[in-house]
Amino acid sequence: MENNAITQRILQLSDLWSQEVKDHPEVGSFIMMGANLVEYKTIKGFVMFQASVEKTLPDTFLLHQRPFEGDGATYAAELLQNLHQYFQAFNQDASLVKEYGGKILWEHPYLGKSAVTQQEFISALTSLSATLKIDGKHSVLVIALFPEQVSDFDKLVEWVSLLTAIKIPSTIRLLLYDNTEARMYEELIKHNSTARYIKPDLDIPGAMNQILEETKAQKTSQEEIDIIQFQQYLIKLNEAATYTSEKDLLFYKEQCCNITSRYRWLQREAIVYFFVHNFYAYNNKEKAIESIDKAIQLADEAMHKGLTDTNQEQFHYRIAKGNLYYFDKKLSEAASVYKSALALDAKDANPMMLAGLYQMLASCQRHTESHKATASSLLAGWELLSRMPEEELKDNAMAMFYGRDMVELNDPELKKHESFMNRLWGNNWLHKIRNSQVYQGYTGAGEN
Repeated sequence: MENNAITQRILQLSDLWSQEVKDHPEVGSFIMMGANLVEYKTIKGFVMFQASVEKTLPDTFLLHQRPFEGDGATYAAELLQNLHQYFQAFNQDASLVKEYGGKILWEHPYLGKSAVTQQEFISALTSLSATLKIDGKHSVLVIALFPEQVSDFDKLVEWVSLLTAIKIPSTIRLLLYDNTEARMYEELIKHNSTARYIKPDLDIPGAMNQILEETKAQKTSQEEIDIIQFQQYLIKLNEAATYTSEKDLLFYKEQCCNITSRYRWLQREAIVYFFVHNFYAYNNKEKAIESIDKAIQLADEAMHKGLTDTNQEQFHYRIAKGNLYYFDKKLSEAASVYKSALALDAKDANPMMLAGLYQMLASCQRHTESHKATASSLLAGWELLSRMPEEELKDNAMAMFYGRDMVELNDPELKKHESFMNRLWGNNWLHKIRNSQVYQGYTGAGEN
């Protein structure tokens, strides 16, 4: 594996994992925390690397990425079924069998079941670890549960809580992921000494800067060098916004704008002002509005001059401005901005983004405009969502939130769609979504 900045962090995670397992032999379930999508991908990259032939650890990693749908019992049964199929395929590959030194003759103990209990799940994994000759001293069997999609976070957390309450043998470790903001498993960690968070310091900005430095060294033209220098300053600007240093923020803003002004890079300069707006969004609304207005102006100018063939930024920055007003309870102003975004040319716009805009607009209109105006916005958004295939719509959280808003507005035109919603999600879908953690945290979902 090439030893670049990201690889170095994957190897750091490998060392951290080994140390955690060694220092906490009583822990059967580890939950790694990441702050964003890049950190999540890096953590998953660590798991995938240690599950590959290039692995550096003695532990056996098995990654399960299938969506969590339904409930934990069916999810566990599906995982065991996938393991069964994996080892069947393994045993049919002569080269793998030769490299391993023989076939892996693991018998799935619950092959005919479509749902298994937590105890049955652990028992099956225990028999697998014995088949793999894992002793729990020199190595462990690591089952990494990283579902790509989750239909119900409450059910996932409930299942994991019950799973970790079972005594997990020393030959097995469960590895899960949590987000530093969501902290889904925080209560579990508090009440279960056999579950533990791992909080790595990945320094992703440092990794990105290192990669950019290596790339910059290979460039020859001043413009190419300046592009990379701009990216480095932008990373520093974002860091300053994160750790709330206004002095650093303004310094790196100036450095970025010196470069963008030199080349009249309107779109890049707009991004700078968007980051500045992020910084001020929670402590100085006036400066936040001023910054996002500058970003909108630059994005509009770039579009007018034909410097871009997409108006994505025009939408994005207007949504950001509308949200500033929305979360400041200035709903009339927010509605006005959302309407200005919806007035843009939408032929190439993402339908999901447009549907989200209509929903935010309707959330404002419930308090500031007529019942008819609110219903009209919800219908426009629902029309966009309902073009999706039904199978996709079933698993789409936004569609369920739309359904809730439409049903509770109690408009005859909206109620016409309720039977279709019941067909998609079952007759008790409205109760389920009201009690969901995802629903509670969803933007605007709590507004009545």
